[in-house]
Amino acid sequence: MHWDGDDWRQPSSPNGILPTLTSAFADGLPGIWVTASVGGAAQADRPHPTGLPLSAVPVDAATWTGYFHRACKETLWPVLMSEPERLVLDERAWADYRTVNARFARHIDARAAPGATVWLHDYNLWLVPGLLRRLRPDLRTGLFHHTPFPAPETFAALPVAAELRRSLACLDWAGFHTPEFADRFRRTLAGLPGPPRTAVHPLGVDRSAVEALVRRRVRAPGPAAVRVVLSVERLDYAKAPVQKVDAFERLLARRPELRGRTVFRLVCPPPEPGITAYDLTRQHLEQRVAEVNDSWRQGSWQPVDYLPHRLSPARVIDEYLAADVLWVTSFQDGMNLTAKEFVAARSPSSAGPPSRASWCSPATPARRPNSAGPPCSPTRTRPRTSAPSWAGPSTSPPPTAGPGWSGSPNCWAGSSPPSGPPGSSARSGPAPTRRRRPRADPPAPARPRGAPPLGCPRPCGALARPGRPSSSRPGVRAHSAAWTARPPT
Repeated sequence: MHWDGDDWRQPSSPNGILPTLTSAFADGLPGIWVTASVGGAAQADRPHPTGLPLSAVPVDAATWTGYFHRACKETLWPVLMSEPERLVLDERAWADYRTVNARFARHIDARAAPGATVWLHDYNLWLVPGLLRRLRPDLRTGLFHHTPFPAPETFAALPVAAELRRSLACLDWAGFHTPEFADRFRRTLAGLPGPPRTAVHPLGVDRSAVEALVRRRVRAPGPAAVRVVLSVERLDYAKAPVQKVDAFERLLARRPELRGRTVFRLVCPPPEPGITAYDLTRQHLEQRVAEVNDSWRQGSWQPVDYLPHRLSPARVIDEYLAADVLWVTSFQDGMNLTAKEFVAARSPSSAGPPSRASWCSPATPARRPNSAGPPCSPTRTRPRTSAPSWAGPSTSPPPTAGPGWSGSPNCWAGSSPPSGPPGSSARSGPAPTRRRRPRADPPAPARPRGAPPLGCPRPCGALARPGRPSSSRPGVRAHSAAWTARPPT
């Protein structure tokens, strides 16, 4: 959520964090969500339209740049994407990363109920578990990773790997999208005492909201002879946008009959400006798009239809319905929700306009450009005739019931520490070894009404001692968060 100088600008995706949090709190989940407020205390005091109990951690713009643009995106992100050769460590930026993590830890310390359970989200807050262990050893801390987790030898490429491993070992629980990511995490922490539990909870989409959007759309007829290969992904070198353009050009060279009859539509909205690696990727992508179009253009037809801006959810649905192929070939991905949205939009239960399509999503990362053959050639697959097993019903509101959200890490905390992730049963690895704590752990409480399992697609967190007031106003950018639960009545 961003302040544009006059008003709040809210993401509108039905699968963002804000609709799911709105649903959780509407179900009676007590607590607060701690979030970064970029721009300082003045921005944090602006009224917000979410209706959620947000508690802001003020962060000035310069610190945010060092923390997010540099430390998160230029130091940690390349390693998470298994591209350590892109890693850049700036000591001043890493100091900003430590500063922001310390502010979150202190904010949590001041608001968490005794024995609370804290639910963190993503790599942006990797130092918080270690800080909380020193500040509040009574808390139980879990962290869900929305990104891939790298192999131990790739993680070791980080100059700050030892510092991060010590902090991550202070978790009680860590969640992941896939068993492979969970296994890499366990091997990365091998040899440290009291490793955390691990569990696998693949993230889903709000299928009912997607289907509702489909039913409201009227498909505009397009040229029947032109086939559309669609890619809808934010700009990121890990998503292989440049390699897709290269592969499509090779396809045209090998299959002359496709010229003038096939279009690669690349919807690639840019990320937040100021991230050097992404800026370079965008320059390279736009250069390649221009070169391919100049080389292969025939009359009014050009092979690559490049849309470098964000589309509304309704417009994205239109693109799903118009496409013949969805092309998802990331080098690395946590859980690609675009593929799931496409399947939901094209399923028979959506009852949308009739259309022709096949879809492809990666079971494994795409091959690198130096491997034999095209690294990312589109694959035609037979359409599903029934809903996939992961696409169950959702309790999130339809997109008209609340605004969207584009935040990152969050945190969940309960009134007293449970014996494991609330409501979760999926576990991997051996039975956990209990770590010594300053006091005996109380028995696991009943899960508050509306509280989701850790790692489920309804993130929330909890932090605030009962009876203590807490801020409920966010700042310019909701990025990191926490929720606080009171004892059930």
